[in-house]
Amino acid sequence: MRKLVFIMLMLCAQWSMAQTFQQINEEILKYEQCFEQLSHPEPKSVSHQLKDGTSVEVIQRTDYRNKRFLQADPDVQQLNVNIMDNQDLTNWEMQEASKIFDDAFGVGPAFNIYAHGICDPEGNSSGVRLNGKDLTPAQTAELILRTLNDYELVLNAYNRPFPIVLHTCTSAKGSNPFAAQLQREISKHIKNAVVVAADAPVYAQIDSKGIYLETISNPPLKANAIGRKWIAFDSNGARQTSPDWKETVRTLTSPWSTM
Repeated sequence: MRKLVFIMLMLCAQWSMAQTFQQINEEILKYEQCFEQLSHPEPKSVSHQLKDGTSVEVIQRTDYRNKRFLQADPDVQQLNVNIMDNQDLTNWEMQEASKIFDDAFGVGPAFNIYAHGICDPEGNSSGVRLNGKDLTPAQTAELILRTLNDYELVLNAYNRPFPIVLHTCTSAKGSNPFAAQLQREISKHIKNAVVVAADAPVYAQIDSKGIYLETISNPPLKANAIGRKWIAFDSNGARQTSPDWKETVRTLTSPWSTM
């Protein structure tokens, strides 16, 4: 949507300093419906070429109308995530992964990332691995922005919290964790971005009713047990939220319900 960027530059050049940011935001929101034609809610494989030449292939889903986005490693085995059922731990299989991705994509506004969290030798989070590539906070932020395709301008015009959920192990662990670094990077473009992450391994849990949850724990807990709380990083720092990432997103995005 580079056309939208061009339009905004023209508007800013024409308007006087006396005109308010509110007026500018109102003009931006008039173009929001243009993004809806770009929505692709069904999973598709997309290859993104980053500025440094790194090529990253992801499974991607986009729903601009509802402000819901998802990226996942195309090889779910690389996620190193375990499915926990009522009996024991089982293997992470594509069939179950697809159901969990469906479940996550239904929650929003939010941007969900399913990747493998990586740590440095001291055990502090240092990055995420997608498509076999170890990505820095700057690269991950660029990957998010390439998926949004300038929609961050619309998000900024709404001036409401926008959660970016890292379904990755230990991305909130350490004094300067990956999640905090990503928040600082992405907030240069999405001013109200909130990165939600875990400070321990994440287990996908299926309860007796077939409901999918994600539990943060170390060591793993039995099914239906309550795990640790997700941590939200914003411009004010870090805070613990809820053991349920969906509840965290619902709380963060409650201002959207007043639209």
